[in-house]
Amino acid sequence: MTSQTPPAIDFGQLTVEKKAKRHWEHPTVIEIVKVKLGVSLEPTVPALSWRSWDEDMDEMHQFSVTLFDKNGAVRPHLVESDYRSGTGCFGREMNFGELVYILDIKVNESHRGKGVGTWALLQFLGSEHVQSDDTVVCWPSPVGIHDKSAWNAAGNRQIAFFRKNHFRRIGRTGFFGYSPNPDHPSRSISVDADVGAIDDDFQEPTSNNPEERQLRFPLHCAIANDKTANIAVIIQSFYDQDPRSIHKVDDVGLTPISVAVAAKNLVATRKLLEWDLCADLNNAANRDGVTPLEQLADNRPWVNLFMQISKNIFPRGNMVVPFKRWDLSAYILPVDAAFWKDSMPMNFMMFTKGQPADPPSYCNVFDAIYLLLSTTEDMLSAAAVLPFITTDRSSQFYFQKGGRIEYAFDSITHCAQAQSPLGDNTFSETFDEDYEAWASLPTCANDLEFKMVRSKIGLGIPGQRWGPYNDFGDDGMDVGGGLDSEEGEDSDSDF
Repeated sequence: MTSQTPPAIDFGQLTVEKKAKRHWEHPTVIEIVKVKLGVSLEPTVPALSWRSWDEDMDEMHQFSVTLFDKNGAVRPHLVESDYRSGTGCFGREMNFGELVYILDIKVNESHRGKGVGTWALLQFLGSEHVQSDDTVVCWPSPVGIHDKSAWNAAGNRQIAFFRKNHFRRIGRTGFFGYSPNPDHPSRSISVDADVGAIDDDFQEPTSNNPEERQLRFPLHCAIANDKTANIAVIIQSFYDQDPRSIHKVDDVGLTPISVAVAAKNLVATRKLLEWDLCADLNNAANRDGVTPLEQLADNRPWVNLFMQISKNIFPRGNMVVPFKRWDLSAYILPVDAAFWKDSMPMNFMMFTKGQPADPPSYCNVFDAIYLLLSTTEDMLSAAAVLPFITTDRSSQFYFQKGGRIEYAFDSITHCAQAQSPLGDNTFSETFDEDYEAWASLPTCANDLEFKMVRSKIGLGIPGQRWGPYNDFGDDGMDVGGGLDSEEGEDSDSDF
């Protein structure tokens, strides 16, 4: 029996059925859209369907943690000048509009290769579900294929399909993005100019044979396996023979300092930091897609050790360290300190007479914070602020009666968070691109790390109230000035 060739598809006869509903578990942030295509009065022609959101939360989790930080902002390394940013065609516009995630597109096998998938995709991208400031994201990843070569071939076909329809890779991740805006930078990237993923550049090690790897990368292997004092001698001997050896990358892009940090080899790390490794410490061009500094970020004991080792080796400002100076202090906190110092005198009448916090002296604390942050590169702390506080009678009264510098810290961090993207975003709206000092600042991983900054400046004590606040004023308005409440610093209600 010979098989019949399916009739050619008349796209003018295709019907489109779309259904939208809120996600059962996350109704405020996720909407599920299902689209089905069929042919009118032609039940023998199978339908095509896809879901833009689904309950497949594992893939959603990978999508969220790969592209966004815990505050929902696109990760800085994807949009800044970094190996991991790829073409850099997707930027912080992904923080705005809505994100539409295409989980899968299914076309019956007998109708593949006839333009059905492209037609259906374009119908959806041009629908009311995709607005001009939205970003559509997909992760081409074949399912149900176990043979590696077949899986790779299917994956390449999927990638080619999406690229043909104006999707371009986001950074060097496995995810692709589409913007309906014809002037979006991604539209100027040709298919051939789009980049590969990190996995494309760094596959599995060329050899897992220990003896062969020892011959090819002897210094890397020594650092990974020897944590005794002898490793310092070995590293020095390699450097004496060839100074470039301490920067050499192995077959997966790892430098000796990357291996030392990953292996938590303190002796090797200490020795390697005797030389200029600024570029290596910030190099993410490797199989793991992280810098040695980022490997440290989640290991606080090692962060402290690393800083102790490096503080006397690198001159100030010569090394990009994500925990050197909390990024909030670069602009937002000094501006808030100056604002409240200037504006609080208009509210002196609100202070209750006889309370220990003398209004003018409290303002002096804000002025001191501003002077510290605007004239020095010192980290914010009560000890660092103290020399900038005037020694007049008013200030003496404030501290003698129990006033603390931390009260002002609490106020400015509270206000900064309320004005940040985690609040109403009024700070960014006020200091937009017209303010060069603000617009020229690089974005950093710690820009919204209010809890970390508060902990670093002495406000991380659970349950501590940083001032004699009343919960409500006479008019019923909440006048509590700080992030901390009776629930404590770790309360979920704070964030």
